[in-house]
Amino acid sequence: DTSGNTLYSVYAVIPSIFLCFMISVYRGYYEGFKNMYPTAVSKIIEAFGKLILGLSFAFIVIKLTENPALAAGAAMFGITVGTLVSTIYLHINYKINGDLITKDELEQSPSVLTNKKTIKIILSLAIPMALSSLISSAVSVIDALTVRTLLEKEVPVLMQTYCKAIESYNSYYKVDFLAGDLPTFLYGLRSKAFTLFNLVPTITISFGVGALPVLSECWIKKDNSGVKTNLNLIIKMISLVVLPAGIAFIAVGKPIMSLLYSSYGSINIGGNLLTIFGFSAIFAGFAIPLTSVLQSLDRQFIALANILIGVVLKVVLNILLINNTAINIYGAAISTTVCYLYIFIAHTYKILKITGRIKNIANILLKPLFAAMCSSATAYLICLISNSKTTIICGILAAVLVYVVVIFALKTLSKEEILDLPNGQKLYLLAKKIKIMN
Repeated sequence: DTSGNTLYSVYAVIPSIFLCFMISVYRGYYEGFKNMYPTAVSKIIEAFGKLILGLSFAFIVIKLTENPALAAGAAMFGITVGTLVSTIYLHINYKINGDLITKDELEQSPSVLTNKKTIKIILSLAIPMALSSLISSAVSVIDALTVRTLLEKEVPVLMQTYCKAIESYNSYYKVDFLAGDLPTFLYGLRSKAFTLFNLVPTITISFGVGALPVLSECWIKKDNSGVKTNLNLIIKMISLVVLPAGIAFIAVGKPIMSLLYSSYGSINIGGNLLTIFGFSAIFAGFAIPLTSVLQSLDRQFIALANILIGVVLKVVLNILLINNTAINIYGAAISTTVCYLYIFIAHTYKILKITGRIKNIANILLKPLFAAMCSSATAYLICLISNSKTTIICGILAAVLVYVVVIFALKTLSKEEILDLPNGQKLYLLAKKIKIMN
């Protein structure tokens, strides 16, 4: 019986690992020239490959073979094909557009370093930056290695604590829930909430990637004014995304989970986890792009040290909190929050020490915070009316509308910043028409 065999998935995804190396080189090269288009287009191609090809291959194979293991392997193969198409696009783009270096720039360039010096410089930059980029994965790996093991020690007590969730599970799936299943069950609920939380830093990491070449150029040229201007803009953009998302998770964690899942455990336990992860989303949403900021200021080893300390805190708190039966699975979310909180504070302290205090903090942080609180309060009040999916969707849509209106009404974004947004001209004219901007 191969229905539970994961080897098909492993074999199918292996080629994509090698393709990712090539993709990263092409993307990184053009990002260094402040050209994000190849990265954006290749990521869209990759995402469509995962979605369309992955699902299509899985659907075809499950219909033909009725073997879930083969279907999972087919889905993974869709990811590999998407990655291959993305690689081909980047290679063609390079052949068409070239290396972007002009003849004059080549003639005026400094003398070439020796291979030994070049390799030394690359390794001194690449190793700490590569290790720093693993922070999100490290958090997941720590939980994967520790959560279920720690929960197994107190299963008899936890069976009583989560009896309603277990009864709901038994009723829905028509199976007998065994005591040994509880750690995996709770870890699964944690994973559902973690997936939503992880959307926030996944979005804001792009701000860090885009900022790296711009800030690096200003730093090398000793353009302190340019560093501060770009840093303030980056923090503002992060605030506009992170604060509404994080506060929404805190305010309406359970309604959001009930919109996606129907079981008692997913809504109640998962909802509580998402509420805690809301704080994590705020700190992680800032901390991860700020890692790129420190790297652009030639402080990559400090960024790595801050991350390593945060990871150690995560491990220690997992052991202390998850072992506590009153906290149990929630300890994983609390430790993640503390981990990212420390990294955020440590990164911010060092950046401010290098660049000086942030100017116009009202526009950069306070106005987005106020708008986020207004929008989340709107969603919370609407969700009090009913727990139906229709009401929750209306609450979320109303929250988005309130957030946009408050952001414009408070003049958080200047005219130039609005015009730089996609469809910025239309947004600006609409804001003037409904009189939330002059």
